[in-house]
Amino acid sequence: MTKLRNPLEWDRKLFIIVALVLAFIIFFIAMFGTAFAYMYKFRGFSSDVQHCIARIKTNFEPEVTVDGVSVKTDEHDWKRFSYYIRTMKPGKEQKEFPGDESENVLKIVFRDGQVMEICETDIPEKTRLRDKGICIRYTGSDGKVILFDTDQYGYETFRALFE
Repeated sequence: MTKLRNPLEWDRKLFIIVALVLAFIIFFIAMFGTAFAYMYKFRGFSSDVQHCIARIKTNFEPEVTVDGVSVKTDEHDWKRFSYYIRTMKPGKEQKEFPGDESENVLKIVFRDGQVMEICETDIPEKTRLRDKGICIRYTGSDGKVILFDTDQYGYETFRALFE
């Protein structure tokens, strides 16, 4: 005799397979969506800073302090700074700014209310380029804050720009 197939059992297996595939798709959409949102925020940061640097030529000189000491800048400093910002690749988004407990902070206050702070930080990832990198906290003129680290440059690189 031929054994009859139980349609309920087949429907359960199909339901589980479809549920797993949907969960897998939702996971990847969420993962890539988060990555794209972060890259969009970083592009906004980079674009805002480039716009501020372009306006420096029209007498909107920002206030720059390095380790609490106010410094004077020239056009050459801003060209190099612009290059570093354009070529920077962001690391992880951070929750806290280590410069709040440190006195070694490079702070740039642009005339339209944007503030950029750079300090040294440890990079814990195994795939890091260097042990010490920088953490950047950028507050836009609208009050939004982006906080990230990168191991591409060290604090000494940015500090040397403005000395």
